[in-house]
Amino acid sequence: MVETNGIAITTGLHSGWVAITVERWASAPECDLEAWEDVVETPVIWTNPQMELWGEGEGGILIIPPSQAPGNYRLRVHARNRERREIERHGELPEGHLLQLWPSPPKASELLKLTSRYGIRRLAKS
Repeated sequence: MVETNGIAITTGLHSGWVAITVERWASAPECDLEAWEDVVETPVIWTNPQMELWGEGEGGILIIPPSQAPGNYRLRVHARNRERREIERHGELPEGHLLQLWPSPPKASELLKLTSRYGIRRLAKS
């Protein structure tokens, strides 16, 4: 399924801060599976001139200025520390996500890595 103008990314935290890094690329970047627990790629059709990241609660909106034209893109979502036990084990290390976006013709979503219990439970529910 190709999403248009958005995609929902779930976090393991009910409340709290999540570290998010967004990277825009001209072509597919190298995929780093070692540093992340879960990694998935999905097609997205972007028709808006900017990207917005929305959070619930007090987090508000992060607007990412346009650097690429609207069109077909591939979004790679990386996640780690999505379980409270990981945060407690590593002290103040927050849940983290890396979002990488680049122009790409639509192709099926791909699960590249799934090792967290949270990710495995979410996949089982879908």
